[in-house]
Amino acid sequence: MLAPILIDLSGVIDEFVLTENETKSLSQFVLSNIGDEYMRYWEKNIDTHLHSARSEYKQGIFVEQPDEYSMIFGMTPRQSKLGLMLEEGASSFDIKEGMAASSKKKPKKGGGWYITVPFRHATSEALAESMTFSGKMPKEIEKLVKVTEKPLNLADLPSQYQERKTSWVGYKHKAAIYEGLHRRDISATDKEKRSGYYTFRRISDKSEENSWAHPGFEPLKLMEKSLSELPIDQIVDRSVDKFLQMKFL
Repeated sequence: MLAPILIDLSGVIDEFVLTENETKSLSQFVLSNIGDEYMRYWEKNIDTHLHSARSEYKQGIFVEQPDEYSMIFGMTPRQSKLGLMLEEGASSFDIKEGMAASSKKKPKKGGGWYITVPFRHATSEALAESMTFSGKMPKEIEKLVKVTEKPLNLADLPSQYQERKTSWVGYKHKAAIYEGLHRRDISATDKEKRSGYYTFRRISDKSEENSWAHPGFEPLKLMEKSLSELPIDQIVDRSVDKFLQMKFL
């Protein structure tokens, strides 16, 4: 579990001769300003270093105040494990092992299991920063799939997109990335006209070794980076000065 960042103001508060209620009010005011600034730095770093995983990462953020003099920033895997994996890093893992424990797997005749995994491809002009998308289609692929009724065969693809990629562990994939791509109507109402572009890949108990291997994640350490950039002393000084001016002037 990632250690949370603790901001403790008890030493600062002790410098002033204030009543108990004044001390609490000052602490709350300073912590509020520090918290706002820290979150601003943190979110800026998230937006700079992450794209499709931004929303997933942000789901893991929590802020707590255990007492009047401290504030805790941290991450939790309760909503999503991905955010924590991105923050503190994760070693390589086999997606097949996780799928084998999934409630969505379907039984095969004669034993075994399988799951059909959809990959949605964004159009060439889309931002494609949502976790919904696996990436953007090149313009030539987009034009092709829009006029084709059936899923694209390998022979339908331009030659530069026919290559079956080799993964980071040296596994040669069985299909090219846009092989099988087709358009589906995803309109929510009869009046709406909206399409989605998908490829589907099957993972099963018979999937070859390393065919679903993931390289893992390098640790981003955005919490530590944001804290190192945060001018805490300046924020505290400004906050204290402003509080005392409002209180005694």
